[in-house]
Amino acid sequence: MTFNKHLKEKGVSTMAYYPFPLHKMKVFGNGRSKSVGSLEKAELATQSVLSLPVEPLQSREDTMYVIDRIKGYFSDQ
Repeated sequence: MTFNKHLKEKGVSTMAYYPFPLHKMKVFGNGRSKSVGSLEKAELATQSVLSLPVEPLQSREDTMYVIDRIKGYFSDQ
């Protein structure tokens, strides 16, 4: 099971805020930006970065719940 699916099943919402790298966004196309090289690391990051719930008013209990679900995933691996 993937990490994202595990967290979702445990009620922890996640999101990939940048599902593809900035240099591939339409807004930067048509000569509006210039990139040098392949940007492989940027592309890899968009495939492997996941945002976890965090906010200023998040309770300690909610934070600990997320941490425990993360630990649970990796202890099962």
